[in-house]
Amino acid sequence: MDRSTLLNREKKSQNSAHNTTPMFITTYSRQFYKIKKIVQKYLPVLDGDEKLRRIMEDGCRFVSRRARTIGNVLSPSDVCGKQSSPRTWLNVLGTYPCGAGRCVTCKYIEKTSKFESSSTANVFHNKCYINCNTTFVVYLLTCKKCNIQYVGSTTRNLKCRMREHIHSIETQSNSTTVSRHFLECSNGDVANLKIQGIEKVYQSLRGGDKAVKLRYREAFWIFTLDTTQPKGLNFRFDVVCHV
Repeated sequence: MDRSTLLNREKKSQNSAHNTTPMFITTYSRQFYKIKKIVQKYLPVLDGDEKLRRIMEDGCRFVSRRARTIGNVLSPSDVCGKQSSPRTWLNVLGTYPCGAGRCVTCKYIEKTSKFESSSTANVFHNKCYINCNTTFVVYLLTCKKCNIQYVGSTTRNLKCRMREHIHSIETQSNSTTVSRHFLECSNGDVANLKIQGIEKVYQSLRGGDKAVKLRYREAFWIFTLDTTQPKGLNFRFDVVCHV
């Protein structure tokens, strides 16, 4: 036989019996062969239908997929995995007021699905839904008068933390950098306050401390939005202590 003929690979027929034979696929277990016998026993029932009889004339192939191991259960790999289900049934992304009649925070919430850094002019899009009742959230405060910004975080409901900021501004307190700025910039006018939620922290598949993860995400956004003094209201220590 000619050498060139031997080197040419033969193309496999796409219509071979092996490719067209139906497959019964199931996860392997100790009952796999019992299930196989049961299916084989009742396969002739399909001969009563003319179309199914032609399809099943070569029988059925039985294939088992690998079952989960103890290792998969105790130490799942989530490095490259994607979320198999959404975090919430809501498809809406962004920051929204909760709509409660007595909620003090609602009127200061910026209803939007994106936020912008006043220092860098970079625009970011929300990847989750946040409202006044959201917990474990990183938030962004902006002074409407001068556009200076502050990044903070809270493990409580967002509205609980915002009530503290609003109260300190209204009472013209010097206890926080936010209230001191509003006192100097707008004589304590809380109407210049804009509130945005920028990220909600979820529990990872491997567990861990959500509060620690929240502080790291806060530091990330302080650095990303460049809100450290003098461009913003965050102390540089707020970032350094988590790096």
